[in-house]
Amino acid sequence: MTIGIVRGALAVTGSCAAGYGLYLVLTRVSHPDWFRLARWGLSAWLINDLVLMPISLLLGHLVLRRVAQRRRMPLRIGLLAAGSLVIITLIAVGARAHQKNATAEVSPPLPAVLITGGVTVAVVIIAELLQRPQRGKGTAVG
Repeated sequence: MTIGIVRGALAVTGSCAAGYGLYLVLTRVSHPDWFRLARWGLSAWLINDLVLMPISLLLGHLVLRRVAQRRRMPLRIGLLAAGSLVIITLIAVGARAHQKNATAEVSPPLPAVLITGGVTVAVVIIAELLQRPQRGKGTAVG
């Protein structure tokens, strides 16, 4: 039951975030910037598939097999989130994304990095708590 509640909450939160993102794109991006926005989205997809995913698979192969089975899911979540955060930070700081990306807000990146890091830690803690055996059952939830 707990897994169903968490999954439902994540689905609602993700849908709200996607809807808000769509609203921002439709209201804040001018028509000449649509091509730049599409190019930016394609670049993000390629970076994910050609950079982040191979690194995640390699780290998973090298690190996760040395960790107890029970600790693998929270560690996998943390590694993937940390890799994503590093890529986002490098783009925001190194490439001055607010000048090259029509959707990026002009703001200092440190608060966003700290907030994302906090959310990542919270998700890892929740995943760890969901992996704990329930009282009287002796098996992990999920």
